[in-house]
Amino acid sequence: MKLAERAVEVSSGQDPDFLDTLAAAYAEAGRFPDAIAAARKALDLATQQHFGELVEALNAKIKVYEAGQPYRDPVKAGP
Repeated sequence: MKLAERAVEVSSGQDPDFLDTLAAAYAEAGRFPDAIAAARKALDLATQQHFGELVEALNAKIKVYEAGQPYRDPVKAGP
């Protein structure tokens, strides 16, 4: 969490990927209100910067955080 917070700080809170990472770290720590706030800020920035795939991912992650769960990447099946 500290590294994610530092990355957000260094980027002046303007990098949606760093905020997404911070949101995931907060959720892992059970800090769901903070996770939701960080993810929503990331969503706003991703929308402004036209990062369509990230916008979709963040919308899904926010729902998970609102349900009080950390986000887990889906496991991809091998060949």
